[in-house]
Amino acid sequence: MSTNTSAGKQLKEKFTSGQTLIFVLCLIAYSCAYLNRLHLSIALPSITESLGIGKDEAGIITMSFFWTYAIGQLVSGWLGDRIPPKYMIGVGLGMSSLCCFILAFMNDTLGISLMWALNGVFQSMLWAPIMKVISNNFTGAKLQSASFGISFSLVIGHMIAWASSSAFDMVFSNWRIIFIVPAVVVAVFVVVWFILFKEDSSDAVKKDSSSAEIESGFGFLKIKYMPAIFLILMGLCLTHGIVKEGVGTWFPTLLKEFFKITDESAIAVLIIVPVINFAGLLLTKFISNRTGANSFFMLTVLYVITVIATLILYFCQVIPLVVLVLIILLEGLMYATNPVLTTFIPVSFTKYNCVSTIAGAMDCVIYVGAAIATFVTGLIAPDAGAEGSGNWSAVFLLWLGTMVVGLVLTALLVYCSKKQEKMEGSDK
Repeated sequence: MSTNTSAGKQLKEKFTSGQTLIFVLCLIAYSCAYLNRLHLSIALPSITESLGIGKDEAGIITMSFFWTYAIGQLVSGWLGDRIPPKYMIGVGLGMSSLCCFILAFMNDTLGISLMWALNGVFQSMLWAPIMKVISNNFTGAKLQSASFGISFSLVIGHMIAWASSSAFDMVFSNWRIIFIVPAVVVAVFVVVWFILFKEDSSDAVKKDSSSAEIESGFGFLKIKYMPAIFLILMGLCLTHGIVKEGVGTWFPTLLKEFFKITDESAIAVLIIVPVINFAGLLLTKFISNRTGANSFFMLTVLYVITVIATLILYFCQVIPLVVLVLIILLEGLMYATNPVLTTFIPVSFTKYNCVSTIAGAMDCVIYVGAAIATFVTGLIAPDAGAEGSGNWSAVFLLWLGTMVVGLVLTALLVYCSKKQEKMEGSDK
């Protein structure tokens, strides 16, 4: 009897054909988003050399994307709960490709910054609506599986974007090709998206009647302790954005300047990074199983590990191999933390009908942190050829201080969430 029940449960938890198609399309869609986003990290050293600009101007280029992306997330998150996500995702990807294609023909910092800023606007139309699609078409164990699975789009996107962009950079020695090819590939997928995407109604989400009186949007803030939890979450998103994008954006540059690694060796290292990122996601799965999928406690564990790694990085930077290993580890830890903040927590707001809104708000603050990180790093990082690569210690200290603040916030988050749970238990 128990075997049959278990088999029946497993069968119920399997995706329908319609759900499988939705999941695959969303996975590819967000992987494509990274193709139109990450190539700047690879192209940045070539752009600075080709245009004769310094790291301060390069920082302005990268920052232009993050600010428009962050602000756009608020608007797109709100719209994602009100209009069909199919069109937001399709239009966002299509216009992102157009921006990248035009950028490839720009010859000055202003033009590149403008196109990259517009790319941020259109890229902001993707993640929150995708979260809405996931929450609308999956429930229970299926929702948990889909939420975790969609996080692999980050690894897939990074792997393809960094490997292909690095190869183009080495073979063609032309940063413009790095933008043109992905733009064309993603544009082709957009056509496929509009043809194949259709929401599945076989597993419709059931609304929690106890929360029916809470309107969509930020109505959940009327609940006691929720404003505090929300503010703490925003603070955590800020710390995450500062370190995640600070590491991700400047890692290729740091490889070439701090470690004096050749282009060929850099490609070999960068190809390893997605494997580490994949391991980071598996770490999230492991911690999730050990903590009963308690997202707030998961964040605490991940932040403790990250603080320790960053602390060692700052005090052991005189040993290049240790620095290389720890930065790759930090990249993996950021990918372990990312799905908790951007996926698991937003979908937990399904009963309030505000998944897209909360996902947009959290992603917005993450990229405010990213904008701060890329700009500040551009100011405090040493220029190419500068004596004493130890100047990167200011960057490492920025990451360490940010993670310590984040760790304090995770402790406050666990405390407030327990208060919230006690209040809800006493109301029953």
